[in-house]
Amino acid sequence: MTDCSLSPVVPYALINCHGDVQGDAEVVLKAKQTLFKVRLARQPPEEFDQSETVEGKFLKRLANRRTAEIAREDLADFLGPLCQPFFKSYARYFGDSLKSHLKNPEVFLQLVTDKGVPKVFKTPPFHVISYPMLQL
Repeated sequence: MTDCSLSPVVPYALINCHGDVQGDAEVVLKAKQTLFKVRLARQPPEEFDQSETVEGKFLKRLANRRTAEIAREDLADFLGPLCQPFFKSYARYFGDSLKSHLKNPEVFLQLVTDKGVPKVFKTPPFHVISYPMLQL
């Protein structure tokens, strides 16, 4: 049995980052040909920390035009290690044909803070009514 923690790091890239009218944000990372959509919510689920959250701090920086570009880079660096277990489990190559591009799956995740520790967990698909916050 292979230990996932010993396997190599899956390369990824930040594809997009945008917000919605409630102040939440969605960060799209791509590993292989799979998209990972990570939600940052101003109001996290009840069972997680509600104040002084990591996601709240990033949302403030993303909303400020002067700090948004650096925040985007920091967020990509921050999320990569947290998302590695998901990249290793779900990231796949599907080929270069049109049909394969239509199969590109999306994995929906959410960043939360639990007892002061940032965590990412898998969620059902979510819909974000968006306007551009950051466009790559």
